[in-house]
Amino acid sequence: MVPFGFLAFLVSVPMTSCTTLPVNYVEAAELGLPDEMQMGRYAGLGTPLLVTVHLPSGVEFKCIIDTGSPWSLLPKSVESQLGKRTTTVKVSTSLDSPVEKVNLYKSPEVFLGNTKLEMGDRIGVWGGSMGVLGMDCLRHYCIQLEFAERKIRFLDPHRAKTAELGESLPLLKSPYTCIRQPGLFGIKEVDLLVDTGDSVDARVNGEVFNRLECGKNTKLVPFKIIGEVAKGMPAPKLIMVPDCLWHGENYTNLIIETGRPTLIGLRFLGRHTVTFDFPNRTMYLKRSRTDAAAQQSVER
Repeated sequence: MVPFGFLAFLVSVPMTSCTTLPVNYVEAAELGLPDEMQMGRYAGLGTPLLVTVHLPSGVEFKCIIDTGSPWSLLPKSVESQLGKRTTTVKVSTSLDSPVEKVNLYKSPEVFLGNTKLEMGDRIGVWGGSMGVLGMDCLRHYCIQLEFAERKIRFLDPHRAKTAELGESLPLLKSPYTCIRQPGLFGIKEVDLLVDTGDSVDARVNGEVFNRLECGKNTKLVPFKIIGEVAKGMPAPKLIMVPDCLWHGENYTNLIIETGRPTLIGLRFLGRHTVTFDFPNRTMYLKRSRTDAAAQQSVER
């Protein structure tokens, strides 16, 4: 979802030396794709997943890669360059965000590096200082997030060696990025939102959260909000859960929030190499970063 707030984490986080097998892919330039780029040092450890984009005028701004938002949004600072407004609508920019007014414009050319991104016909402007690359843009691409090496790659979905990418998880037909999976904290099969715009490990409903909170060794997690904060959105209640078994893998030191929808967030994804093959509606997960890095990121 559009990340109106993020947990604050310590900046002295050691990165592991763990690497993953390289994925064979065609040079991005040959395919009209953005070049490989570096993600922020603490992406997946409490800070958002950001890229720098620019308009034809050369004006640059940060954008959040947000698989939990169906819409792309531009920051208020560039609105004067977009020409005539087509309309104003009241929308909820994610599954759980409050309804807000968004001005719509004909979508301008938006560049990531030297590559013009595929965008929808119209784009919204919101009051945030950063933009959002949502599913209307991301659905055109196969994007690999290599958190251990802090790399973002745009791959050819027809030529990547899928056997090297890890476990394949089918993506549901949805304006959001969703998988149908059982077993997260004992929850029966559920449509699980995969949300790079939420900084926690997971979100669960109140009943499951209360059960986890009463579990052994759980504790409340202190936090403060940085970045964008939506009006009307309360600060989340967070707990640290000592361990969780999911898909045969054991995860420790998970930060869980209460609310809907049920989701896995960027902190959970940051323990993996994640490949979103949106054209082929498949997500791949491959464990690549230790839980220790996530634990050391929590503000004490």
